[in-house]
Amino acid sequence: MSLLVLKITISLIVGFIWITASSVFAEKLGPRLGGVVAGLPATMVVALFFIGLIEGETFASQMTTVIPLAVAINSTFVVAFIALSKRLSVVVSLVVSLVFWFYLMFFISQNHTSFFSTNLVISFAIIFCSYFILEKIMKIATVSGKKITYNTNQIIVRGIIGGGVIGFSVIMSKLSGPVFAGIFASFPALTVAMILIIYRTQTVEFLHSLLKNFIISGTVNVIVFTTCIRFTFPIFGIYVGTVIALVTSGVTAYCMYYWIGKRLS
Repeated sequence: MSLLVLKITISLIVGFIWITASSVFAEKLGPRLGGVVAGLPATMVVALFFIGLIEGETFASQMTTVIPLAVAINSTFVVAFIALSKRLSVVVSLVVSLVFWFYLMFFISQNHTSFFSTNLVISFAIIFCSYFILEKIMKIATVSGKKITYNTNQIIVRGIIGGGVIGFSVIMSKLSGPVFAGIFASFPALTVAMILIIYRTQTVEFLHSLLKNFIISGTVNVIVFTTCIRFTFPIFGIYVGTVIALVTSGVTAYCMYYWIGKRLS
C-alpha cells in the first residue's frame, strides 16, 4: 500500500471516528466542552504527518506558511454561515458560505505574504474580529442541546459524512502545490461535517453556540499545532516533531477549556 493510499485510508478512519465522537461529545457535554474537543487538530495531524512522509519535512514545514491565514479564514466562514442561517435554510447557508470561503482562499493564494510571522499576526486579528462579531454584535449565546438517543444508523451516517468530507480535503491537498496544499489542508472539513450532522438533530441556536466556541478552540489549537510543526519538523524529524506539536496543542486545548468555561457567555 502506497503512502498516499494509507494517508487517505487513515484520514477516512480518523474522520469517521473523530467527527462522530466530537458530535456526540457536543450533544452530551454541551457546546463549550464540545467545541474544545472538536477543536483538537486531529485532521491536521494526519494531513501534515503524511505530507511530511510523502513530500519530506522541508515541504511540510514550508506549507505551514499559509496555513494560519487559511485557518483564520475558517472563522469568517463560521461568521458568514451563522449570519446567513438566521435567515436562510442551513443547507443554502452552508453552500453560500463555502463559496465565500473558496473566494477568500483564492484571494489568499494570490496575495499572501511569504513571512510566517506576518501571516500569524493577521490570522489572530481575523480570529479576534470573528469572535467579537459573534459574541458582541450578533450576541450568540451558549445554549444546551436536546437529549438524543443514538442508534447504529445515526452513528454510521455521522461517520460517513465525517470521513467523506475529510477524505475530499486530503485528496485535494495532494493534487495541489505547496500553497494550495496548505489551503486544502485547512479546508473546514470538521466544521462542515459538524454542521451537516448537528443540524439534523439539534436546534439552530445550539449549532450556532457550538460554532462560536469552536472558533476559539479550533482555530487557536490548529495554529499552535502548525506553528510547532514548522519548527520541529526540520529539527527533530516527522515523528518526534509531531509528538511535540501534539503535546503543545493539548496543553493549549486544556487552557482553552477553562478560558471558554469562565469567559464566554
